[in-house]
Amino acid sequence: MADILLPELVKQVFIDSEATLEELNEIEIKHGLRLQRLASSRFDRRCEYAKAGIPWLLNEPLGWGSSSFSEVQYPHRWDMLIDGSMLCFQHQFIEIIFYTVTQIDSSERVALQKQQAEQIADALLRAELLQRLTPLLVNKMYPYGKLFSGELETIHGVHLKEIKRGMHMNMPFKPGYGTRAWVMGRPLSWGSNTGWNITQDCKIACCRVDYDDYINFEIEILSLTEIAEYKKQFGKPDEQLVNRLATLKQMLDKELISKTEYQQKKKELLDLL
Repeated sequence: MADILLPELVKQVFIDSEATLEELNEIEIKHGLRLQRLASSRFDRRCEYAKAGIPWLLNEPLGWGSSSFSEVQYPHRWDMLIDGSMLCFQHQFIEIIFYTVTQIDSSERVALQKQQAEQIADALLRAELLQRLTPLLVNKMYPYGKLFSGELETIHGVHLKEIKRGMHMNMPFKPGYGTRAWVMGRPLSWGSNTGWNITQDCKIACCRVDYDDYINFEIEILSLTEIAEYKKQFGKPDEQLVNRLATLKQMLDKELISKTEYQQKKKELLDLL
């Protein structure tokens, strides 16, 4: 049952193996133990959290991860109530964190494992996608107008969903600000050469259309069904361009446009390739 705790498992994972805080999510998935932060204190208050007849397992001074004598004198950073319902962790020299411990049921654990597998698969897919989008968007300065051609959706299987458009100061995602890592460190160009940048996790794209006109996009990976729908809507970009060039030539032959206009329009179409 989910509400039955396993003190032996808690001892094995946290006392014997000395788990780190960075491993808590993995422990939840692997061992089915969920920690909920209860409180933190500058002082050792284990006596206040002890339950009647349920003492702390070690009940001794804890180490704090220092590479000094503390590792030898105080080898443990974790302590637990012997029923496994609570843990305390010496995070720093002057900080002890207390956690309640619950055991999740098998169905929730399977769901978490499935979610983790999906996240890993998505990260791998985006890493491969970043290798293709960086040369296309960032290096070749992908024209903003081509976003509506269906090329990204039908050929690369991605859709750039606009999040926000506005001045630089109002953008939620902008290179050089915040904690997100971007593939390029230089300022974005604008005008005839659309400046692009992509976050290294390939989830956000930013383009600069004009001097103070920026657009943030969420990079959506399309399913095969969605790609097929876009192909129905746009067809193959190459076929579209061939048809438009043929129509343009017919207009020239019928003298509906001048040769200068024909050359200009033809160049614009070929630039889309």
